[in-house]
Amino acid sequence: MRILVAEADPALGAFLRHGFEAEHHAVESITDAAAAKDLARDHDFDAAVLDLRPHELDALRDVRASRRDLPIVILAGRSNPEDRVRIFEAGADDLLVKPFAFA
Repeated sequence: MRILVAEADPALGAFLRHGFEAEHHAVESITDAAAAKDLARDHDFDAAVLDLRPHELDALRDVRASRRDLPIVILAGRSNPEDRVRIFEAGADDLLVKPFAFA
């Protein structure tokens, strides 16, 4: 499985990369969520894990528009209901609120 990981925090990005690679997945890791839309459009990923802030939902909408079948999990630092609704309305398939355990 080929996974796109867009995580602004380098330590968390490395943690995710290591965890997915330990499960024998190929990982493309970047720190810019906005760049994820170009990578998702231009490359054949099986899933995407994106760290998004509420003002970056356009990046999620762009990824979803270009890859309707791509499973997208959002990592979010906020957990209020309004933000969750906006994230799902923008096209996320699932949401993990930080902090979380890889398992």
